Parts: sequence; C-alpha cells; structure tokens
Amino acid sequence: MIEFQSVSLEYPSNGHARENGQLALSGVDLAIAEGEFVCVIGPSGSGKTSLLNLLAGFLAPTSGSVLFRRIPVTGPSPERAVIFQDPTLFPWLNVRANVEFGLRCAGVQPDQLSRRTLQALDLVGLSQFAGAYPRQLSGGMRQRAALARALVLDPSVLLMDEPFSALDENARERLQDELLRIWETHRRTTVFVTHNIQEAAYLADRVVVLGPPPNNVKGMIPLNLPRPRRRSPAAFQEIVNLLRLELDRLPCCLPANKKE
Repeated sequence: MIEFQSVSLEYPSNGHARENGQLALSGVDLAIAEGEFVCVIGPSGSGKTSLLNLLAGFLAPTSGSVLFRRIPVTGPSPERAVIFQDPTLFPWLNVRANVEFGLRCAGVQPDQLSRRTLQALDLVGLSQFAGAYPRQLSGGMRQRAALARALVLDPSVLLMDEPFSALDENARERLQDELLRIWETHRRTTVFVTHNIQEAAYLADRVVVLGPPPNNVKGMIPLNLPRPRRRSPAAFQEIVNLLRLELDRLPCCLPANKKE
C-alpha cells in the first residue's frame, strides 16, 4: 500500500540552496502493507516526523519516490489522515463541530454529515461530550476528539505523530487500548511515530528503527506477540529490551549546536 523508494530529503539551511542544507533522510526503502500497524522509533533528529510528513504529502522528497497504492504522493489527501501531538482543535467550536469540520469542507450532505459525525464520536467514546468545548475537556479527551475528526473522513491510512506523548501514563495507556480497539475493528493502515519503546512494543505489528543518514532505516523488527497483548509478561519485556538495545546502539542525531 505504501512504498518509499530510495527516498532522500534535504532541508534548506538558512535559505540557501539545497546542496548547502541539512540532510534529514537518505536512501530510505520501506514498504508497508495494507492493514499493517507500523511504529517508527529512533533518536531525536533521525527523521521520524520527516518520514511521516512525506507520506502525508506535506513535504516532497529531494530524490526518490513516495508511493501510495502505486501512485506518487504529491500533496495532502483525506485518504491519509494525520493526527499530531497537539490535538489542534478549534477552540471556538464544540466537539461535534470540530469533528464535522472536514465533512463540511468536503460538501457532505447534512443527513450524512450528522450520521457520520455521531458514529465517529461514538467510536471514540465522546458521544456525551458532543456539545463541550475543547477548554472543558481533559488532554486525553481532546486527543479522542482529534482522532474522531480524522476517522470521520474514513481514511485508508492513519498517520500519527507522537499523539499520546503529552498525556500522563494512565491516560496514555487508555488511549493506546482505544486505538487498538478501533484498529482491530476497521484495520486501517497505521503509521505511528513514538519515542516510547513500551508503546511501540504494545501497538505494532512491526517496528521500524530510524537512525542518522545515510540509510536512515537501521532495522525492521516484526513483533509476533499475539493480540490482545499485556504489558507485564516476560515475552513483552523481551521485546521492549530488544527495541531498547536497537536504540542504544545508534548515535545521537542532533547537530552539536542544537538542543532538543
């Protein structure tokens, strides 16, 4: 469903030409199957968000190709919905209006708009909070609303950039469970960027390990643990330890003059 073919990405440096820029990705070859849940991990500066932005169509590769269903990605599409670390809800709209915003922009008819919006809210457990405003919600509930806003468009792919990183541990684990419940129901292809090793081990069918260029993809680890998974058994901890070892052997990707 998704292919990265010898992809490189270079950011301009201080407005200069590309050859004077900063290399973010180089020689990336990666294929993701339909319905697969892939987590992307790696140290800061390894190109995780850049990879996601290329797939979303927010950026164009410097060289190589990013393909979605064998067609080059040339820009954003509702088929590839993005969920950010910050829910980015409109504060002047209530939850229902936030969720239906994309449908209104797409010109969906009122009867379908109402039905699809209520279905999405029910799917993430926010039906009772449809009239609430973002300021009245907890961080986890705001992120549920952002997820509903993406799901209501019925995308083929969910692209998630550390969506739970700002939440406390309990809220994070609850949303992980909710996300898996939704994924197991609809089997949407999911690419999930995270710094959290336990999160990757709990969620993923396969973990892609990124490091510094060249050839940012340093490892691809299939996770054969059965679902539903539990966070405590020895087999789960073995996976966590394996992912930790993969990260520990990578150098830091941040430039010497840049602090995270």
